[in-house]
Amino acid sequence: MKNIQFMNRGLRFGGIMILAAAMLVACQSKEQRAVSRLESLAERVEQNGEKYDEGQWDEVFEQYEEIHEEMRGCDFTNEQLREIGRIDGRQTALLTKQYLRVCGEAMGEVVSGMGSFAEGFAEGLDEEGVMDEIEALGEEMKSLIGEL
Repeated sequence: MKNIQFMNRGLRFGGIMILAAAMLVACQSKEQRAVSRLESLAERVEQNGEKYDEGQWDEVFEQYEEIHEEMRGCDFTNEQLREIGRIDGRQTALLTKQYLRVCGEAMGEVVSGMGSFAEGFAEGLDEEGVMDEIEALGEEMKSLIGEL
């Protein structure tokens, strides 16, 4: 009877060890899969990022978050962590470059708009009656200051 109990324990222990080994292999492949997905995303952004519109950038950010969420449950090797850091650094540089490009374009639009605004404002001041109102306001301010 003791031999049967011993065998049952042995089988259970063996089953647990096989399950643990299978989980270890599954996690390792999950880790490598996450690194590969991150690398693939980085390469796509490097090749096509300059052509992306806002919706495509939103997709990139969603995929990036999904990959990093997937990474939370894994135990990476030092080599994998270095690779992830390298890829994340490249991604951050690409995103910064894209952000600066978009900001530059927006600033160009603002400056262009400011020039148009100033031009329109000057035209508005030249209209009949506006200058008279400004002069009248100036005279009223002088009299108020003189009363102080």
